[in-house]
Amino acid sequence: MVLGYRFWQRRFGGDPGIVGRSITLDGESLTIVGVMPPDVAVRTVELPESRAELWIPFSLVPGDRTGMGGTLFVVGRLAPGASFEQAQSQLSVFARQLGEKGRCMSPRASLQR
Repeated sequence: MVLGYRFWQRRFGGDPGIVGRSITLDGESLTIVGVMPPDVAVRTVELPESRAELWIPFSLVPGDRTGMGGTLFVVGRLAPGASFEQAQSQLSVFARQLGEKGRCMSPRASLQR
């Protein structure tokens, strides 16, 4: 799991040793793998003023399309040396491939800076 900066400050006092520790969320043990930089704010779709404060792995079960209506927002960061344009190109290919395999109802992909 990745913690939002403000959540990390508020809940864990900005403890720099938090990475690698496990916490339980909804009965599942998750390992903290990082903390978002303070200038990252990811809006949720529920309320315009809400912001995500933590990110957990999203696993898909092949063939199970339960709960797959709607939009999936993915947060990532560019690999060292990668350009925004390269990432957009690769993401577009990936979205097209998902559509061709019937794994996505409306394959669209876009990056935001």
